[in-house]
Amino acid sequence: MKNTGNSMKGISRRKFLGSTAAAAALAMVPISYGSANAAPATAQGAASTKPNSKFGGVQIGAITYSWRSMPGGLENVIRYCKEAGISSIELMSGDLEDYLGAPKNPMAGMFGAPPAAQRPAGAPAAGAPPAAGAPPAG
Repeated sequence: MKNTGNSMKGISRRKFLGSTAAAAALAMVPISYGSANAAPATAQGAASTKPNSKFGGVQIGAITYSWRSMPGGLENVIRYCKEAGISSIELMSGDLEDYLGAPKNPMAGMFGAPPAAQRPAGAPAAGAPPAAGAPPAG
């Protein structure tokens, strides 16, 4: 039996699903998105504005791993969250333990060096030769 009244004849299943997914994603974007993310006019306005990452009753958050390639430290992570408008975070142990003064993990360098942003300023990567004029490691 042949269906001669097929109105979807000119569109593929892939194109239909892609268009539908794009329309659904667009429908989820709040209408005030552009004005809500505009930079505050004054520095005082930025300090008094609390981030709110609850959308449609669902709390959205991030883990500090999201900023692993950026300069670390708890103060920087908090600044990144404020800039992103995130009010709920899960801290990875490294930043929090460093902030609280916990002793360093003796196994930390065993599996390679952390990304450059997580190394102390001026520290070479694991296995890298010391900088010219630097005392030998020992």
